[in-house]
Amino acid sequence: MEERGHHENNSSFEQVGGWLALVEKYLLCPITRELMTDPVICEDGQTYERAAIEQWFRRGNLRSPATNATLRQLSLFPNIALRSIIHDVAPESLASFRRTASERRAVSYDKMIILETLICSGGCF
Repeated sequence: MEERGHHENNSSFEQVGGWLALVEKYLLCPITRELMTDPVICEDGQTYERAAIEQWFRRGNLRSPATNATLRQLSLFPNIALRSIIHDVAPESLASFRRTASERRAVSYDKMIILETLICSGGCF
């Protein structure tokens, strides 16, 4: 019986860890490493927080922060789908994962702090 409980805890931990990896890969700005609130797509195909990439350009950077490729144009286009996910889906999903992980005690303290931070960020738009 103990083994089954241990397996369930590991499974929950892996789910939360996987969700955090997705958050880091897709929802955090590559420049600021913070949850984006106004994501835009640059010529390099990458998504950045608007204020961060605009500041990057104002500093005279004409290369992609992600790939270091020379950018021929500095146009930015809203990433509406990602913005919707960040504002509508992510906060609810993160809160659900937090409840599940907390109930099963499947997440370490530092991972729970990350979840709490992301949930607060999502709720403060």
